[in-house]
Amino acid sequence: MISRVGSPVTRVLVADTQPLFAEAVGAALDQEDDIEVIPRFPTRGGDALETIQLHRPDVVIYDHWMLEVDGPTATRALASSVPETKVLILSWYHGTVQIQAALSAGATGFLPKSLRLEQLVEAVRRAAAGDPLVFGDELAKLIEGIEERYEGGSEFWERFASLSPREMEVLRAIADAAPPAQVAEKLGISVGTLKNHIHHILAKTATSSQLEVVSLARVLGLVVESRPGPAAPSGTPAASLVRSRRRGPAKPSPDRAGRCSVLVADTERLFAEALGRCLAKEADFSVMPVFPTYGLAAVECVLRHRPDVVLYDLWLRGLQGTAAVRALGRWCPGTKPILLSWFHGRPQVRRALASASVGLVPKTAGLATVVEAVLATHGRPTETHAAELVELVDILRVGDTPADDRLERLLTLSLREMELLQQMSFGIPAKRIAQEMSLAVGTVKNSIHQLLAKTGARNQAEAVAIARDHGFLD
Repeated sequence: MISRVGSPVTRVLVADTQPLFAEAVGAALDQEDDIEVIPRFPTRGGDALETIQLHRPDVVIYDHWMLEVDGPTATRALASSVPETKVLILSWYHGTVQIQAALSAGATGFLPKSLRLEQLVEAVRRAAAGDPLVFGDELAKLIEGIEERYEGGSEFWERFASLSPREMEVLRAIADAAPPAQVAEKLGISVGTLKNHIHHILAKTATSSQLEVVSLARVLGLVVESRPGPAAPSGTPAASLVRSRRRGPAKPSPDRAGRCSVLVADTERLFAEALGRCLAKEADFSVMPVFPTYGLAAVECVLRHRPDVVLYDLWLRGLQGTAAVRALGRWCPGTKPILLSWFHGRPQVRRALASASVGLVPKTAGLATVVEAVLATHGRPTETHAAELVELVDILRVGDTPADDRLERLLTLSLREMELLQQMSFGIPAKRIAQEMSLAVGTVKNSIHQLLAKTGARNQAEAVAIARDHGFLD
């Protein structure tokens, strides 16, 4: 087949565990003259292999962490059954082990989901042409430096591996920033013994403070908060939840053409750009050409551009969706938020819907559901997904949440103070924070004092713990 511009058309199939991601990326790629996307978006390995063997695409974009059959395993199977199909492995987590596994299995390339949409388009074209080096300059640098980062990380792992089981228990106990007496009572030891354990932990891990060792342990995944379990499979009620809790009619759009202005903020840059391109095709929408992937940057974009609707990743790094919704409700009430989430267990959904006038769209939904959710949030009548909009009402009866003085205190923080809180969460000393934020050390110390006063925290560790409990930190 030849495209309108005279070049051969590349037939592409997108297979990803997240249906909304796959459909958005597929729809965005299909807008290219020389790319034709097969309108099937399998979310499980077995179905993906059958679909590929049936349609025999030129290029398949395959999720490394696909359910049932992962990327490398699928690549080896396709090499014998459909050798003409080129495989591009796509993954959010792109460590050296995963990259080597994919390439050694015969994949044409391994692409992170943090790349730009135009880079994916170029990768598809190069893969179709038989070019095994599908990495652009940015991706090549990523591969070159990843071994060095892993080797540096192994040093930290070795330090924590030297901790005894009892010391690990103490480390996890102090992560909540509770008073020493309370931690000691919980562990059944004296305060003096607790302090001795902490001293040994700091020495073994070569850290200078309790806050620093806890922060490092969180980065390594040794200390984690409770997180939602696996997403509900498609077809269950949670997979079709879209609910908007508007408290009145939406104001007219400020867009000059009367369209609804939309900002997309998601941890996965590729997904955000693809979804934005798809929404931009809708006559009712005006999509802003910025796609923040970090929480504070997203909030700053909303405050600067004042969109009618912001599509915000529930688990966006730096400032989680529920916290951002509360902050924007205070700072920018004219913008209506819709949270996007791959993990959407009931407790998380309840908190999201109870936090403000907010909609929630799971990433197991389709593009049509996202379009309707935006229209509904903007005050336009919709009919196509009425059943889906009310399917979870009975199991998610959300009333007003009890007043939380700590939450109210957090909402009094300025953006600068929230940025300072982010720096504090990594255990960075005041002098280095001052360098990072281009401030005087005295100014940073005064700001920390004001921050503690606003949050009602007794120390920096407690302020970080309070913020983390309310989704203001990862």
